[in-house]
Amino acid sequence: MVIVYAPGAGTILLPAKPRLHGAWQQEENRPFPRLTWKLSALLSFPRDLGEYFQSNFAFRRNLIRWHTKLLGNAVTKGSSQRVLEGRQGWLFLGDQGTIADYRGMLPFTSQQLRHWQQSLESRRDWLDRQGIPYLFVVCPDKHTIYPEYMPARINRVRTQTRLDQFLRHMEVHSKVQILDLRPALREMKKTHLCYQPQETHWNGVGAFAGSQEIARQLRTRFGNLPTLTMDQCEIYQQENAETDLLRLLGRTQVRTMMDNVRPRHGLAAQVQWDTDRPHGRGCVLIRSRCRTAPIGRALVVCDSFATHMIPFLAELFREALYVWSGSDNFLPADVLDLGPDVVIQEIVERALCEMTPNLPEMPPVPADAPPAPVPGRENRRTPRQLRPPGLDGA
Repeated sequence: MVIVYAPGAGTILLPAKPRLHGAWQQEENRPFPRLTWKLSALLSFPRDLGEYFQSNFAFRRNLIRWHTKLLGNAVTKGSSQRVLEGRQGWLFLGDQGTIADYRGMLPFTSQQLRHWQQSLESRRDWLDRQGIPYLFVVCPDKHTIYPEYMPARINRVRTQTRLDQFLRHMEVHSKVQILDLRPALREMKKTHLCYQPQETHWNGVGAFAGSQEIARQLRTRFGNLPTLTMDQCEIYQQENAETDLLRLLGRTQVRTMMDNVRPRHGLAAQVQWDTDRPHGRGCVLIRSRCRTAPIGRALVVCDSFATHMIPFLAELFREALYVWSGSDNFLPADVLDLGPDVVIQEIVERALCEMTPNLPEMPPVPADAPPAPVPGRENRRTPRQLRPPGLDGA
């Protein structure tokens, strides 16, 4: 009975007990609606009262946390329906078609595969006419690398996933350069943890493995690029204020640690986040400069999985622009503005379930576009975009 009536009592007492606000400081954000005899106030009072109760429902955060603990390993509903609780405390993202794909129950249609092929080939061909290589990178989902921690009840009906299907189709029908990072992550997994148990993204170790595999792939166009091994690096732990999966479960007060990687000799690149410059496409722009890098300029179209790779990728390029978004944000305008020597597009595996690649109209190739690059040498094209302020001394 106490559990049933406590939220209502707490909500009613909130206006009269300001000193209690510290206990509920993240819930009570709206004052109790004021009632007057004006017609407009009378008409709006029911709506305002409803918004007040929704905003100030006492103990809401605690109730979500208790609700999650009571359900244990069950696939939770409501606020937690997007999270699967696996074995030994591991959590997995459970929405966006990822589980159906993991089970092999969400295959591509032939039309969908052709659309992906057409979209990537149109980009590759347009860039190739300007002498710019295009690399498409797929980062694996957490459950792809650690299926042994998935809940036992989530069985695999078929072993072929959308990524398997996509790679096979592109291998047979296309020559777009595609990098599958699963082998690199499975190899790193033998000796190091690549994904944290309560986080859907890979950690610094996984990102390090991915970044070095990208560097090795770029050798086919830019010569013998330097790469790092784990023996040349050290692992340190960094606190995560809120992991994404715990946040979805309402466990916002839990603090976890994440494994990160840094080279023993340090990093030379400077990285700048354009957090104070809103981008019209809903993107975050990140820029890097490194005077000693072996490649000139790069455009990297990416999602959140690139975050921990950027410090290592930045060592490869004297200048780079990272366009970070949760959707397909390849735009020819970025290429024309930056004049890159290489374009890299990175997506996470589950994007194959939730994203349809766009088919932007490609503008004419600039008249001064250089020929295809010679391995080991960049295009040395002239960018149309000014250097980002704050990095001139990099």
